[in-house]
Amino acid sequence: ITDDEERIKNIFYWVQDNIRYIAFEYGMMGFQPEACQSVFGNKYGDCKGMANLTKQMLILAGYDARLTWIGTNDLPYDYSLPSLIVDNHMICTVYLNDTPIFLDATEKYADLGIYAHRIQGKQVLIEDGDTYIIDQIPVSDFTLNKEETTHELSIADDAKLIGSGALTFSGTRNAWLKYMLSNIPEKEWDKALSKYIGNSNKNITIAISELHRLESRGAEVHLDYNMTIEKKIVNLGS
Repeated sequence: ITDDEERIKNIFYWVQDNIRYIAFEYGMMGFQPEACQSVFGNKYGDCKGMANLTKQMLILAGYDARLTWIGTNDLPYDYSLPSLIVDNHMICTVYLNDTPIFLDATEKYADLGIYAHRIQGKQVLIEDGDTYIIDQIPVSDFTLNKEETTHELSIADDAKLIGSGALTFSGTRNAWLKYMLSNIPEKEWDKALSKYIGNSNKNITIAISELHRLESRGAEVHLDYNMTIEKKIVNLGS
């Protein structure tokens, strides 16, 4: 791969997929990032360890990558306050053509350039030799993060609704779906998705017909299904 953005994506996604995020902070590890080779060898790390590994892999690939401190939405502070309470998270920033790209490898299945709600709009402190750089995470266009539902239904036997449905997940909703499915056996996916679509309503029967592009990064996930909805028809005569 020769395209810079694709190379950065591959490193970012490799850390997401192969390093397990565990918020284990022992002694100085609460403040000091673990050595990148330890995170690589253990195949797990906290946010600082994962950020450090991402940084070092990018540096080895020839990029300007730096550790970056940030406070998530849980904290109401910014870096005008000189205190350790300002941040509770660490990510990596890589500069491509002088433009910063923020990489949070703890956000499993996150696409490059799609930032989790918990860090959007937050100030960051980026290492810069003996000094530092203050920057800000972009706020994403909310239309990039959506779950779109389409139903085509008809009344059958004056008693129930039957038809088909489609669900499309994009942006952070896409990442959420993939993360949810990664935590359950594949043989239980249809059951879990049916329960989600039907909102656990015993009068709604869902049959999953196809799940598209689940393995593709940066692509919307599309889900097709057939459905029957009972006890939702009210006959008022005329």
